[in-house]
Amino acid sequence: MRNRGTAFLAVGPAHRLPYPSFSLAVQRVVVRAVVKAWEFVRTHDAARREPRREVPITKELQRELNRMLNADNDIGFTASIFETVIRGGETENLDDTSLERRPDLTFRLAGAAPSHTMREHYAMFTECKLLDKSHTLHGYCDSGLRRFVDCEYAWAMPHALMLAYALPTIMPSALAAFLSSSDEYWTIGQPIVDVAPPVDGVRSSHGRRRNSIASESGPVAVTHIWLQLDTAEPAGADPSASDGQ
Repeated sequence: MRNRGTAFLAVGPAHRLPYPSFSLAVQRVVVRAVVKAWEFVRTHDAARREPRREVPITKELQRELNRMLNADNDIGFTASIFETVIRGGETENLDDTSLERRPDLTFRLAGAAPSHTMREHYAMFTECKLLDKSHTLHGYCDSGLRRFVDCEYAWAMPHALMLAYALPTIMPSALAAFLSSSDEYWTIGQPIVDVAPPVDGVRSSHGRRRNSIASESGPVAVTHIWLQLDTAEPAGADPSASDGQ
């Protein structure tokens, strides 16, 4: 396996892992932008029609976030600071055994990345998962959180983001309790049910399940944002219709 810590670039020294984190201020802007975009998306057919599908909801969220980049807003989410939000952009995992890993959403900063980093890996990588009658906390973790623990995504970064499209009956505290009771996801310490207003969520820290990278990148801090689904279907909706996943 290639040593990612010493052989990133053909010319010049590689940046030590982990890469520099986004500042807390920038991370808060990303969260506020997602929450603001969700105000529109939650009323869209894709988010209200049952059975719900993750991909159409995420598509609408990406579309609204990119619209916001071109509009004046009071949260700092502008094209002068952020690049276009990418949905399903391909990247490789830690050891290049998979070259087509596709994080659900990727937030990158405009302008030059820190010296000697691989620009494509300097980002806020984001996984989006449904939490409803058909989608459990175990599935949220096993097909979402595990991507970060297994160094599929964000293996060079100290942080990552998860978005839970959740019914009102499924609370962030349930995720915190689930992570505390399981050894599957290398949770470090106790998850904290505390994300800055105006949104609820969980903060958790996880070890990486690759010995070759764990000592270099250290743990990954994951912010889980709760985006509440409306329970009522849109008027006149056809419950048999589907946008696909």
